[in-house]
Amino acid sequence: MKCAYCGKNNKEGALICKRCGMGLPVKPPEPEGRDPFDGDFSDGQEAVPEAAPVQDDPYAEKHGRFRKWLIAACAAVLAVIIAILLISLADGGNVIRASSTPYTVGTDAVIKSGEFIRPSKDMLVSAKTDIDGNRVGILTSAGELFFVPTGGDKPIARNVVSFSVSVDGRYMTYLDENGLLWSYNSARSDDAPVCICNEPVKEGYVSSPDGRSVLYRKFDDLTLYLWSGGKSAPVGEEGMSPIAVSDGGRHIYCYSDSENALYYIARRGRAVFLCGGMTGDVYLNSTHTQAVFCSQTDDGIIATKISVSGSEPVEILSGPYPVTPVLTASSITLRDISGSFSVTTCPLRSFDNVFFSGGCLLRYGLKTGVAVLEPSDCSGAVANESYSTVYYVVDGQLTKRPVAGASNPERPAKGVASFKISGNGSIIWFLDEQDGLHCLKGVTDEKIAMSVSDYVITPNGRDALFISAGRLCCNKNGSVKRTFIYDNVYALELASDSKGLYYSTLTDGWVKLSSGGRRSDLSF
Repeated sequence: MKCAYCGKNNKEGALICKRCGMGLPVKPPEPEGRDPFDGDFSDGQEAVPEAAPVQDDPYAEKHGRFRKWLIAACAAVLAVIIAILLISLADGGNVIRASSTPYTVGTDAVIKSGEFIRPSKDMLVSAKTDIDGNRVGILTSAGELFFVPTGGDKPIARNVVSFSVSVDGRYMTYLDENGLLWSYNSARSDDAPVCICNEPVKEGYVSSPDGRSVLYRKFDDLTLYLWSGGKSAPVGEEGMSPIAVSDGGRHIYCYSDSENALYYIARRGRAVFLCGGMTGDVYLNSTHTQAVFCSQTDDGIIATKISVSGSEPVEILSGPYPVTPVLTASSITLRDISGSFSVTTCPLRSFDNVFFSGGCLLRYGLKTGVAVLEPSDCSGAVANESYSTVYYVVDGQLTKRPVAGASNPERPAKGVASFKISGNGSIIWFLDEQDGLHCLKGVTDEKIAMSVSDYVITPNGRDALFISAGRLCCNKNGSVKRTFIYDNVYALELASDSKGLYYSTLTDGWVKLSSGGRRSDLSF
């Protein structure tokens, strides 16, 4: 049996390549056209398919055309990726804020509990975690895919173009340079990856939260396919792009490029129109059974709507700006790009009784409807970890509003451009409208530094790392007297987690902040 990765011929029936150690698939995928909902797949047992044969492959010509196109495209894109790596994480990545989760993902770096993870000497191109930050997938410039901690220093796949991590972190779905789509089960790390489709597949595939159902389209094919329980079958109507699929393929959201419209596909494949004039992001709950989205109406107003398992969309708000769910300060969201907008999975099982912000601040309840709490345009809304208080800015005023009860909000600071809060919300750091950095504890407001362009804080809010007039600086405990400047250090990017503060430079890459800075007063 020939290894699909290194080309070594192995004995028939071998499970592991004796040259590179990669798993060898042992069973072909189920024929397409079968109903993916036949039978009970609750035990999680999937068929293990074999890679497409090297000779006498009826799709060899299509594979060849796709591979040549993909290699040429990747060569052009790789140069761009390398150029922007110093600015932002390629491939979209995840939005990860300062948190106590084991993994923190930054540009060309993965940090686990204060240690830098680099499983290969090659450049890190993309890294994505699950929604709890417990597992991380890493793709290198050589096309090697790692899954930490299950993969260790051994790649689970080579010649990989793109990948995704399931919401719960158990599965990875990835596309190789031949356009074949694969699934890897981290709970069975000794098993070979499963081939979902042995024909070239387009980018933009999506997986269910448990990773056991995948929605995809083939190259040069307008049909939408659902892979679930080891079987693939067409679903919905032609010309649809995948947006989301719930566990078992029970609920599917997809997008029509020609209509710029969002559709819902029920369990048996019937497509239901949800919304036209799509604009902005789509937000999903963690089970992919609810969606929040925006549409442009005939009179130019953006209407934000919510759909619960494909029900008739309920309008949350009509106004010039869309509203988005308010999450906690350390929330991890999983983000993918779909056409001209992004699809974001939030760490919420339901949007019921969750605050939304943007054109105003409101609470949406499945039974109670919409309650507007702040009629003014508000920005930067975030909640503390217990979701007992929501923080936001209205007309430059920092505002604290209790989630329970109807008490009036507090407005502890003015002239606020942006802010970050500690996990419990007791400490607030903010930039004023003149780029001055402040630390607010209770009613005590200390101005720490001037000319600040970027800053991060630890989850407890006591320490901050920032860039002032191009120089790397830090502050301990929000006191002006405990401000330090690091001579001749010019940082490109900042990060933080429960183990410390980090910065990246052009020459040294990522570095953990250590002692040695010169004490300085930067407040004036």
